[in-house]
Amino acid sequence: MPRAVTPLSSYFKTLKSTDCDICFIDSTSIKVCHNLRIPRHKTFAGVAKRGRGTMGWYFGGVTRLCKARPNRKKGTFFPLLEERFRVEEPAHAWQDELPLFLDPLIEEDTLLLSFNDDGSPCPEIDLEADDIDRVEFTIEKYFLDETTLNTRRKVVWDTARSLYNEYLNRAKNRRSVAARQDAKAKLNELKSLMLPNKEFSSVAKASLLKLGENMARKIASS
Repeated sequence: MPRAVTPLSSYFKTLKSTDCDICFIDSTSIKVCHNLRIPRHKTFAGVAKRGRGTMGWYFGGVTRLCKARPNRKKGTFFPLLEERFRVEEPAHAWQDELPLFLDPLIEEDTLLLSFNDDGSPCPEIDLEADDIDRVEFTIEKYFLDETTLNTRRKVVWDTARSLYNEYLNRAKNRRSVAARQDAKAKLNELKSLMLPNKEFSSVAKASLLKLGENMARKIASS
């Protein structure tokens, strides 16, 4: 194992990208041998295991990489909307600091972010200039406009819109018991997309709210 340290260090060096202001932690698999040689493998016996990644099955291990960055004020990248309010001493009022980054744990911040019909993130409508700057800064620095994310969000957007239209069409036929049951099923399925524990639930809500219809707003807020 000690003999593998230097080659592994060189390998990790090739994975390093250009420096930026954000730290990312990611994992990568290390294959130690071909699948057909697993029973005869001895170098990493007891350490290597079977695993599966985005490129398929492998026999080896997983390492997690984090790009280090120099220690700065507050120990991390913490830009403010108004730098003159930055706290330099413990006795200063930190409440006056307004971070440029949106905080996903603060409800008021989450309400500032919305989405387009192609899945791309955008500022909510009718925002002040400062709030628009915070949203656009967060989207850029957190790479929220990444293609894969947009594609997956678009699937949720289209699904929510489709379920909403199906619900309306079935709900019109009030005299049919079967149609009412189908409408209820579609409504429940639509509401399930907006549950807090569902992935991209905010996208599903945005797809309804941006219709501008009273029924859509009621469902999104229910």
